[in-house]
Amino acid sequence: MEEDTLQQPSPELLARFVAGDPIAEDAVLGLVLPQIYRWAVRTYSNLPEQEVRSVIHQVVAETCRPRVRYDPNRSKLTTYLIGLIKRRMVDLYEKQHAINTSEESGIDTQEKLLRLPYNTVDDATRITRDAFFLEAKQRLGEIERAFLELMRQGEKRQEAFVAILSRYGQVSDPAKEVKNTKERLLRALRGLAQSLGYHPDDLLDE
Repeated sequence: MEEDTLQQPSPELLARFVAGDPIAEDAVLGLVLPQIYRWAVRTYSNLPEQEVRSVIHQVVAETCRPRVRYDPNRSKLTTYLIGLIKRRMVDLYEKQHAINTSEESGIDTQEKLLRLPYNTVDDATRITRDAFFLEAKQRLGEIERAFLELMRQGEKRQEAFVAILSRYGQVSDPAKEVKNTKERLLRALRGLAQSLGYHPDDLLDE
């Protein structure tokens, strides 16, 4: 994962940071925070950036004051902060989801349930998947995006996928062309997951 490659402060600087040296604190946060911002904004791109930054500020403030709770002997500083941030993001995700659900109150209940991805997985995994698929949609072609939307909704009817293909040209062998498009989409998603640092098995059930 990308978070494992983030640059760390030197052991000497960390020791001064833990001891409460304000100069060391400025130096450590000046190195670590920009990296964590970049990681968080990309990882949680489906959430409001200002809200994400607010969570980071809260975690950092609680970590550094009134005394440093971080132990350099147990983990990297970025790993420690990111672990706290991930737990807070679950709450933020639920808050944002509640807002979105309220805005969609006019939509049929069953339709809304279909659009909630992977109802059987934990919150942290669902957040990761949402962030990944949001990124994926920006890199896929129009047909693949439409197929992905239906597949994430649990659509199984072949005619629904044939209808998509028909919008972009003649379909001579519906079963074969739907199958090939799905396989092409899944290959693209697995390749994209690997290139972005996600584990494909955590994202794709098929």
